[in-house]
Amino acid sequence: MLHKNNQIFCYNKNICILNDKILKLYDASGRETLDISVDINTALFASNDNYLALAEQNGQEFCVISDKTYLWRDKVDGEILQININKNGYVALVTTDTTYKSIITVYDSAGKQLLRNFLSSTSVIDVTISNDNQYVAFAETDTSGTLIQSNIKILSIEKATSNPEEAIIYTKENEASKM
Repeated sequence: MLHKNNQIFCYNKNICILNDKILKLYDASGRETLDISVDINTALFASNDNYLALAEQNGQEFCVISDKTYLWRDKVDGEILQININKNGYVALVTTDTTYKSIITVYDSAGKQLLRNFLSSTSVIDVTISNDNQYVAFAETDTSGTLIQSNIKILSIEKATSNPEEAIIYTKENEASKM
C-alpha cells in the first residue's frame, strides 16, 4: 500500500490539501469547494487575503487561486526558491539558475510579467510586494567573501519597467557578519 503525502495549508477561511498533483479546497464547514489538477508535487504556499499562490519547490510550475477560483498558472526557467503574493494578487517569485544566484520576477494579478531583477552574487532570503503594487522589498545575503553581508533593498516596479538601472530606490546595508 502506498503512503499518501498530504500537504495542508490554510488561507482565508479555506483549507487546501495537495496530494498527487491534485489540490482540493475545503470551506469552513468542511465542504469541498475546488478540485483542480496542478503540476506540483512539493509545494511552496503563500497567501494573502483571498489569494493563494503555490509553486513547485525547486521546480518550475506555479499557479494562483483567488478564493475558490483558479486564476492562472505559469512555468519559469530555473528553480523556484520562494513565492509571495500581496492582497491584490501580485506575485513575487524568486528563482535561481546557472548564471544568477537569485532572480526576482513580479507578476500582476492577471499573470502578466511586470519585471525581472537579476542578482548575480547575492541570495534573496525574503521578498514581499507592497499593498499598493508599487514596490518590491527584499532581503539579500552575500556569502561570496570572507564576511557575510546582508542588505535590504526596495525597488520601484514603475522604474524597473521604464529605467531598470534606477529601479533600486532604497538600500539598507547591515554591518558585515550581521544578519
